[in-house]
Amino acid sequence: MAKKKLDLPACKSDLAEFVAVNISKILQFLDPRIDQGVFAGSLIVAVNELRGSRDTIDEASVMRSAANAARLGLPPGGSAGLCFLIARRNREFPKKVCTLEIGYKGYLDIAFTNDYLKFVYADVVFEGEEFERWVDETGPKIRHKPNLDRDDLNPAQVRKLYRGAYCIWETTLGGHCNEWVNRKRIEAVDTHENVWKSDPYSMIRKTPVRRASKFWKMTDRLALALRIDGENDEFSDGAAPLDAPVDDGPGFSLNDLEAGEDEND
Repeated sequence: MAKKKLDLPACKSDLAEFVAVNISKILQFLDPRIDQGVFAGSLIVAVNELRGSRDTIDEASVMRSAANAARLGLPPGGSAGLCFLIARRNREFPKKVCTLEIGYKGYLDIAFTNDYLKFVYADVVFEGEEFERWVDETGPKIRHKPNLDRDDLNPAQVRKLYRGAYCIWETTLGGHCNEWVNRKRIEAVDTHENVWKSDPYSMIRKTPVRRASKFWKMTDRLALALRIDGENDEFSDGAAPLDAPVDDGPGFSLNDLEAGEDEND
């Protein structure tokens, strides 16, 4: 059976060209629910947006992050908000290292494909809003009355005025619970750059979802997402291995990758 030719966007850097040449090696990891053309197109656009070359960004880390996005079934890029490719500096490595940042919507996608959950909702609590959290004989409860003008807040105002964030969920068996994260704990994981800077509202909401997910039924996708985020939290202490996906499944080394003619031609 002939291999389907992918209609990829134009590559704007030698790094994007490198990814396009090796696209089939990434697609071997792709969740079968996801269309290959959609994922591959989103990936090339995301690599173009890194605004770097193979001289400034480690290409193996880009391939590794792309393979992990494929395993998660989350096309990268800002438009969908599922996950993002982020080029970050690390004192242990001369080039920037590409990491995969899973977005708030990415965690929701993983949550809603988990047959353990019936309902998931997360929100941010701002100064001046009515908010209560208490525990009674049926478990922890939350009451939140958002201000109607909160949608007009710009990223700087969101960062200044938030108090914390919460996630509430219900299981298919009728169980329910919630998770609250205060400002101090959110600030501990806030990088103050990239998507945290451009869309802090979504990233603040992601924090309690990520914490709540540790209480949910553990799937392969969820376990991988948590491991990737855990690795990102420790990034400042040194880059993770760059030659394989973060999980223990099949990987590839830089020696396996091609630098010549695009195999999609």
